[in-house]
Amino acid sequence: MLLSMAVVDAAILVSGADEAFVDQVRALEGACRRRGITLTFQNDMRLFREVFLNLRDPRAHLSPLLDAQVSDLSEARWILGTDAEGQVVTTQAYRFYPDDGSTSYDRWVSLRMLYDRPEEAPPGLSCTPIGEAAEVNRKLRCWLASGGTWVHPDHRGPDSHGVHLSERLPRLSRTLGMRQYPMAEATTSGVLPQLAKAGIAERYGYKSVVPSLTYCRGGRTSDMLFLWMPRQEMERDARSFRARLSAVPVYRAAE
Repeated sequence: MLLSMAVVDAAILVSGADEAFVDQVRALEGACRRRGITLTFQNDMRLFREVFLNLRDPRAHLSPLLDAQVSDLSEARWILGTDAEGQVVTTQAYRFYPDDGSTSYDRWVSLRMLYDRPEEAPPGLSCTPIGEAAEVNRKLRCWLASGGTWVHPDHRGPDSHGVHLSERLPRLSRTLGMRQYPMAEATTSGVLPQLAKAGIAERYGYKSVVPSLTYCRGGRTSDMLFLWMPRQEMERDARSFRARLSAVPVYRAAE
């Protein structure tokens, strides 16, 4: 069943009796509304694909692991931010990988991480975790993958209302995913080396940024840095995120 709801309603749905967290998400939602931004929680990943491909931003790359045309994304969710004219301001997604008896490393090497049917992958494509990334992926069996993070240039960086979308949405998404899937051992993502140098991984809350995922296609090789956060660290980051939300001014309609 397709759903579209306010992020505060999603927080209520997945957090149960954690009223403090719900109030803090409500504060963030209100701060966004003061900027004219409406946040909704979605599960229609075909809509996500359509929205993401229409961003017309060369830096916005749709990973196959969040592409509903090549994967079953029934265990994926995303956050959509739009302005008063209905234009897309931000996106953020996560996907849960249940334990199917194989490791994350197995899924990367077999391409099942990216494609339900690896035989449909582009000819010559391979993906191999190396170094520390290989060690981590050989242990993971059940995890969240985060991605699809995009923020409109007009809404990047700090602003007078305290809304830092590139920092807060990955954490909100991760916290919602952690509550929805309490069995997840970790959360993972990937980032290009040049973005890592700009501090994007730390902005998203990741402390573990390790080499590397090596992609080969058509004789060309490229690397991505592997980001991961174990469950215990996810819990600590969620508490830190909630503390940051506490500093966001609460929205009041009369203001």
